[in-house]
Amino acid sequence: MKSKVTDSTTKISKYIKPYYQQIRYATNSLSRIVAILGCQRSGTTLLSRVLDSFTYTRTFGEFSSLSSECPNNIRLNALSDVKVTLGKVKAPLIVMKPLVESQNAIGLLDTLDNITAVWLYRNYLDVALSDLKKFPKTSGRGNLQPILDRDENNWRSQNVPEELVETVKAVYSDSLTELDCACLFWFVRNSLFFYLGLEKREDVILWKYENLMFEPEKHFSQLSDKLKVDLLDYDFSKTFSKSSIKKESGTKLNDEVERLCQTLMTKLDARCVS
Repeated sequence: MKSKVTDSTTKISKYIKPYYQQIRYATNSLSRIVAILGCQRSGTTLLSRVLDSFTYTRTFGEFSSLSSECPNNIRLNALSDVKVTLGKVKAPLIVMKPLVESQNAIGLLDTLDNITAVWLYRNYLDVALSDLKKFPKTSGRGNLQPILDRDENNWRSQNVPEELVETVKAVYSDSLTELDCACLFWFVRNSLFFYLGLEKREDVILWKYENLMFEPEKHFSQLSDKLKVDLLDYDFSKTFSKSSIKKESGTKLNDEVERLCQTLMTKLDARCVS
């Protein structure tokens, strides 16, 4: 049984690796950046943890010095400040996981140099069930309500197109279950991939979690080629497990919620294959 991954970085990575890298890569002046984006509970922590295992990577999780000015330590600092902070890092490969900034992917990609984004998506029911289990007090309606209220001060609603909000409002009712609401939140977050036009960008890679579980070597080979960095010196069998796939068997959703999510899933799958 593989252990669950709950943090993007280890203590060694946070406190020892930076000093090692300052010495080992002192002359490095060109770091490449990977930004992991998408919806929460989609395997993003697992991906960042694997990337963090290499000695030449420096990983910034959701709570890091890149978000030091946020009271909750989760929203990124001004991108100009983020750029300055990352410019001081000597690691050849920088990994960051600003999930709550996925709606601001364009600004992130256009501001930071040598950056590639990996948008990771996963079956909506698996994501929703995991979210409800991990965050029972804030998931479901807690995630969806700021979007319905058009609360621009909340990251969940920021940059969400009016058309997308109206689509959700047309389906939403008080009779929806928390699971239905969690799936609608998945729908909103992953719809941003297309609303932002990320499918047209060469600096964005779309990965499906389930495919990553079955073929990790293939995915990391693709990323290695893209970044010109060797990411294949890793025992993938230790980490990637198929046991987290298809947990949703027998779960019933509202018909309209199911239709929305399945339509988007099909669209993402088609783009992922292409």
